Amino acid sequence: MITPEMFTRGTNKKPDFTIEKFCMEKQDKSKFHAVYELKKQGGEYLDRALGQAANAISQLSDVDDGWIEMFVIAQGGVEIGFFEFLSYTDMMEDAAITHFKSCVPLTYLHKDLLFENDEAKSAIEQLSAYLPDTVMPLLCGHPGRKSTESFADADGIDTRCVFNLATHKDEIDFLFHYIATHNPRKMKD
Repeated sequence: MITPEMFTRGTNKKPDFTIEKFCMEKQDKSKFHAVYELKKQGGEYLDRALGQAANAISQLSDVDDGWIEMFVIAQGGVEIGFFEFLSYTDMMEDAAITHFKSCVPLTYLHKDLLFENDEAKSAIEQLSAYLPDTVMPLLCGHPGRKSTESFADADGIDTRCVFNLATHKDEIDFLFHYIATHNPRKMKD
């Protein structure tokens, strides 16, 4: 189920699209599976879209076990990034897992992030191993923000996870298909 401009309960923040997935294990109910946040080209940045999505997701209160695992697709102009929101922030920091506001790049591999099965793990490992050099890391506040002098001064995520809609069509298509057919990773206990 895709719901455009759905308000997140308890907040004014709203992702541009919320995707729910039917779950047999939740007594035939749906659960949030992914959000897609878009920002216009010219003055808006991918990190702002990702931050807005993360803030909206963190407001969710109707989760079964208190943990939230959800895919996040953030787009700023022609740049698009694929992430997983994992509400285990303290555990991720203890394990030195790279994240931005609890969002881990889908292309980031770490021994404490567990895939739902070997096929899902293999798919992301292969994609990550063969990413084109033109896939960029998430640089917060770049380009064009006056507070950042150069790429070296930008905060963000070192993992290459920002794709260009014009030059990375195959990789983007692969990641959309992956999100449609898999569940987000979970933290190792």
